[in-house]
Amino acid sequence: MYEKHATWQDTLSKSLLNLCALEDRERAAAAARWWTACASGPWYACASFDNTDGKGFAEAYPPEKEIALDKTYPGMKNTQAGWRRMDAFVDGEMQNLLPHFKQTEWAIAYLYRKVTAQKATQLTCYFGSDDGLVMWLNGEKLLSSDVPRGLSPDQEKATLSFKAGDNDLLLKIVNRTGGWGFYFSTKPGGGRPEEKPDARAAGGDLWSRLRQDFPGDERPVADDLRDQ
Repeated sequence: MYEKHATWQDTLSKSLLNLCALEDRERAAAAARWWTACASGPWYACASFDNTDGKGFAEAYPPEKEIALDKTYPGMKNTQAGWRRMDAFVDGEMQNLLPHFKQTEWAIAYLYRKVTAQKATQLTCYFGSDDGLVMWLNGEKLLSSDVPRGLSPDQEKATLSFKAGDNDLLLKIVNRTGGWGFYFSTKPGGGRPEEKPDARAAGGDLWSRLRQDFPGDERPVADDLRDQ
Protein backbone atom coordinates (compact mmCIF):
# COMPACT_ATOMS: atom_id res chain seq x y z
CA MET A 1 0.00 0.00 0.00
CA TYR A 2 2.83 2.42 0.93
CA GLU A 3 4.81 3.38 -2.17
CA LYS A 4 7.88 5.57 -1.62
CA HIS A 5 8.95 8.08 -4.29
CA ALA A 6 11.50 10.88 -4.53
CA THR A 7 9.30 13.51 -2.84
CA TRP A 8 6.74 13.27 -0.06
CA GLN A 9 4.12 14.74 -2.41
CA ASP A 10 4.55 11.92 -4.93
CA THR A 11 4.76 9.36 -2.14
CA LEU A 12 1.53 10.66 -0.60
CA SER A 13 -0.28 10.76 -3.94
CA LYS A 14 0.61 7.21 -4.96
CA SER A 15 0.06 5.80 -1.49
CA LEU A 16 -3.38 7.40 -1.21
CA LEU A 17 -4.37 5.85 -4.54
CA ASN A 18 -3.28 2.49 -3.18
CA LEU A 19 -5.24 3.12 0.02
CA CYS A 20 -8.40 3.91 -1.97
CA ALA A 21 -7.99 0.66 -3.92
CA LEU A 22 -7.54 -1.20 -0.63
CA GLU A 23 -10.74 0.35 0.75
CA ASP A 24 -12.62 -0.73 -2.38
CA ARG A 25 -11.39 -4.30 -1.92
CA GLU A 26 -12.35 -4.20 1.75
CA ARG A 27 -15.88 -3.07 0.89
CA ALA A 28 -16.15 -5.86 -1.68
CA ALA A 29 -14.92 -8.41 0.85
CA ALA A 30 -17.40 -7.14 3.47
CA ALA A 31 -20.21 -7.44 0.93
CA ALA A 32 -19.11 -10.97 0.11
CA ARG A 33 -19.09 -11.88 3.80
CA TRP A 34 -22.65 -10.51 4.08
CA TRP A 35 -23.69 -12.62 1.09
CA THR A 36 -22.08 -15.73 2.59
CA ALA A 37 -23.97 -15.14 5.83
CA CYS A 38 -27.27 -15.04 3.93
CA ALA A 39 -29.25 -18.18 3.28
CA SER A 40 -28.96 -17.87 -0.50
CA GLY A 41 -30.92 -20.75 -1.96
CA PRO A 42 -30.13 -22.79 -5.08
CA TRP A 43 -30.98 -21.60 -8.55
CA TYR A 44 -34.14 -22.89 -10.22
CA ALA A 45 -34.68 -22.76 -14.00
CA CYS A 46 -37.89 -22.70 -16.03
CA ALA A 47 -37.80 -23.06 -19.84
CA SER A 48 -38.34 -22.91 -22.72
CA PHE A 49 -40.59 -20.01 -23.70
CA ASP A 50 -40.92 -18.66 -27.23
CA ASN A 51 -38.70 -15.87 -28.54
CA THR A 52 -39.43 -16.28 -32.26
CA ASP A 53 -38.24 -13.22 -34.19
CA GLY A 54 -37.13 -11.66 -30.90
CA LYS A 55 -40.68 -10.98 -29.76
CA GLY A 56 -40.33 -12.79 -26.44
CA PHE A 57 -38.16 -10.18 -24.74
CA ALA A 58 -41.14 -7.91 -24.14
CA GLU A 59 -43.57 -10.78 -23.50
CA ALA A 60 -44.46 -11.29 -19.83
CA TYR A 61 -44.50 -15.07 -19.46
CA PRO A 62 -45.96 -16.67 -16.29
CA PRO A 63 -42.74 -16.63 -14.18
CA GLU A 64 -42.84 -12.83 -14.39
CA LYS A 65 -46.30 -12.86 -12.83
CA GLU A 66 -45.80 -15.48 -10.12
CA ILE A 67 -43.09 -17.59 -8.54
CA ALA A 68 -44.69 -21.01 -8.11
CA LEU A 69 -42.02 -23.70 -8.20
CA ASP A 70 -44.58 -26.50 -8.30
CA LYS A 71 -46.33 -25.25 -11.47
CA THR A 72 -45.77 -25.98 -15.15
CA TYR A 73 -46.73 -23.75 -18.07
CA PRO A 74 -47.21 -24.08 -21.83
CA GLY A 75 -43.80 -23.75 -23.45
CA MET A 76 -42.66 -23.29 -27.01
CA LYS A 77 -43.42 -25.88 -29.71
CA ASN A 78 -46.01 -27.76 -27.64
CA THR A 79 -43.64 -28.39 -24.71
CA GLN A 80 -44.21 -27.89 -20.98
CA ALA A 81 -42.06 -25.50 -18.98
CA GLY A 82 -41.60 -26.36 -15.32
CA TRP A 83 -39.17 -25.28 -12.62
CA ARG A 84 -36.07 -27.42 -12.03
CA ARG A 85 -33.58 -27.14 -9.20
CA MET A 86 -30.11 -26.49 -10.67
CA ASP A 87 -27.55 -27.39 -8.01
CA ALA A 88 -24.76 -27.33 -10.60
CA PHE A 89 -25.13 -23.56 -11.11
CA VAL A 90 -22.36 -21.93 -9.06
CA ASP A 91 -21.98 -18.21 -8.47
CA GLY A 92 -18.97 -16.60 -10.13
CA GLU A 93 -18.92 -19.09 -13.01
CA MET A 94 -20.44 -18.87 -16.50
CA GLN A 95 -23.38 -21.26 -16.78
CA ASN A 96 -24.34 -22.98 -20.04
CA LEU A 97 -28.09 -23.50 -20.49
CA LEU A 98 -27.88 -25.48 -23.73
CA PRO A 99 -27.46 -28.98 -22.20
CA HIS A 100 -30.48 -28.60 -19.94
CA PHE A 101 -33.29 -27.93 -22.42
CA LYS A 102 -34.42 -29.39 -25.75
CA GLN A 103 -35.65 -26.11 -27.18
CA THR A 104 -32.75 -23.65 -27.25
CA GLU A 105 -32.97 -21.63 -30.48
CA TRP A 106 -35.03 -18.45 -30.11
CA ALA A 107 -35.87 -19.58 -26.57
CA ILE A 108 -36.27 -17.97 -23.16
CA ALA A 109 -35.34 -19.31 -19.72
CA TYR A 110 -36.09 -17.90 -16.28
CA LEU A 111 -33.69 -18.32 -13.36
CA TYR A 112 -34.89 -17.86 -9.80
CA ARG A 113 -33.43 -18.03 -6.32
CA LYS A 114 -34.50 -16.99 -2.83
CA VAL A 115 -32.10 -14.95 -0.69
CA THR A 116 -32.85 -14.79 3.05
CA ALA A 117 -31.02 -11.89 4.69
CA GLN A 118 -30.52 -11.40 8.42
CA LYS A 119 -30.51 -7.63 7.91
CA ALA A 120 -31.20 -5.19 5.10
CA THR A 121 -28.28 -4.08 2.96
CA GLN A 122 -27.30 -2.84 -0.49
CA LEU A 123 -25.02 -5.04 -2.54
CA THR A 124 -23.52 -4.56 -6.01
CA CYS A 125 -24.01 -7.71 -8.10
CA TYR A 126 -22.57 -8.62 -11.49
CA PHE A 127 -24.35 -10.34 -14.36
CA GLY A 128 -23.75 -11.74 -17.83
CA SER A 129 -26.01 -13.25 -20.47
CA ASP A 130 -26.19 -14.84 -23.90
CA ASP A 131 -28.17 -13.11 -25.31
CA GLY A 132 -30.61 -10.67 -23.63
CA LEU A 133 -31.08 -10.18 -19.89
CA VAL A 134 -33.83 -8.90 -17.61
CA MET A 135 -33.46 -8.92 -13.82
CA TRP A 136 -35.95 -8.32 -11.02
CA LEU A 137 -35.50 -8.16 -7.27
CA ASN A 138 -38.71 -8.54 -5.27
CA GLY A 139 -40.74 -7.73 -8.38
CA GLU A 140 -38.83 -4.55 -9.24
CA LYS A 141 -37.14 -4.56 -12.65
CA LEU A 142 -33.55 -3.38 -12.25
CA LEU A 143 -31.86 -4.51 -15.48
CA SER A 144 -33.13 -4.83 -19.05
CA SER A 145 -30.73 -5.44 -21.95
CA ASP A 146 -32.11 -6.70 -25.27
CA VAL A 147 -28.76 -7.32 -26.96
CA PRO A 148 -27.14 -10.01 -29.12
CA ARG A 149 -23.94 -11.07 -27.38
CA GLY A 150 -21.83 -13.97 -26.20
CA LEU A 151 -21.61 -14.72 -22.49
CA SER A 152 -18.92 -13.04 -20.37
CA PRO A 153 -18.62 -12.07 -16.69
CA ASP A 154 -19.51 -8.57 -15.55
CA GLN A 155 -21.45 -7.48 -18.65
CA GLU A 156 -23.95 -5.78 -16.38
CA LYS A 157 -23.95 -4.66 -12.76
CA ALA A 158 -26.63 -3.37 -10.44
CA THR A 159 -26.88 -2.30 -6.80
CA LEU A 160 -29.52 -4.48 -5.19
CA SER A 161 -31.37 -3.41 -2.04
CA PHE A 162 -32.03 -6.59 -0.10
CA LYS A 163 -34.59 -6.36 2.69
CA ALA A 164 -34.36 -8.27 5.94
CA GLY A 165 -36.03 -11.64 5.44
CA ASP A 166 -36.83 -13.35 2.14
CA ASN A 167 -35.92 -11.79 -1.21
CA ASP A 168 -36.86 -13.06 -4.69
CA LEU A 169 -34.19 -12.73 -7.40
CA LEU A 170 -35.42 -13.48 -10.94
CA LEU A 171 -33.51 -13.47 -14.23
CA LYS A 172 -34.84 -13.76 -17.77
CA ILE A 173 -32.29 -15.05 -20.30
CA VAL A 174 -33.42 -14.41 -23.87
CA ASN A 175 -31.66 -16.45 -26.54
CA ARG A 176 -31.56 -15.86 -30.27
CA THR A 177 -29.34 -18.49 -31.89
CA GLY A 178 -26.16 -20.29 -30.88
CA GLY A 179 -24.94 -20.14 -27.30
CA TRP A 180 -27.25 -19.61 -24.33
CA GLY A 181 -26.17 -18.95 -20.78
CA PHE A 182 -25.96 -16.64 -17.78
CA TYR A 183 -23.56 -15.40 -15.13
CA PHE A 184 -24.03 -14.08 -11.59
CA SER A 185 -21.51 -12.98 -8.96
CA THR A 186 -21.25 -10.68 -5.95
CA LYS A 187 -17.63 -9.95 -6.84
CA PRO A 188 -16.25 -8.40 -10.07
CA GLY A 189 -14.39 -11.05 -12.01
CA GLY A 190 -16.04 -13.85 -10.04
CA GLY A 191 -14.30 -16.32 -7.76
CA ARG A 192 -14.01 -16.27 -3.99
CA PRO A 193 -12.94 -12.89 -2.54
CA GLU A 194 -9.78 -12.89 -0.47
CA GLU A 195 -9.87 -11.38 2.99
CA LYS A 196 -8.00 -8.08 2.98
CA PRO A 197 -6.30 -6.23 5.85
CA ASP A 198 -8.26 -3.49 7.55
CA ALA A 199 -8.06 -0.30 5.49
CA ARG A 200 -8.08 1.98 8.57
CA ALA A 201 -5.03 0.26 10.01
CA ALA A 202 -3.31 0.55 6.65
CA GLY A 203 -4.11 4.27 6.59
CA GLY A 204 -2.46 4.75 9.97
CA ASP A 205 0.60 2.92 8.72
CA LEU A 206 0.79 5.26 5.70
CA TRP A 207 1.17 8.35 7.90
CA SER A 208 3.71 6.63 10.15
CA ARG A 209 5.84 5.73 7.15
CA LEU A 210 5.64 9.30 5.82
CA ARG A 211 6.95 10.63 9.14
CA GLN A 212 9.84 8.18 9.05
CA ASP A 213 10.86 8.78 5.46
CA PHE A 214 10.23 12.55 5.31
CA PRO A 215 11.00 14.03 8.77
CA GLY A 216 11.29 17.71 9.56
CA ASP A 217 9.40 20.63 8.08
CA GLU A 218 7.26 18.51 5.77
CA ARG A 219 5.49 16.54 8.53
CA PRO A 220 2.95 19.28 9.42
CA VAL A 221 1.86 19.45 5.78
CA ALA A 222 1.15 15.72 5.77
CA ASP A 223 -0.77 16.07 9.05
CA ASP A 224 -2.84 18.92 7.58
CA LEU A 225 -3.74 16.76 4.59
CA ARG A 226 -4.78 13.89 6.83
CA ASP A 227 -7.20 16.17 8.71
CA GLN A 228 -9.02 17.27 5.53
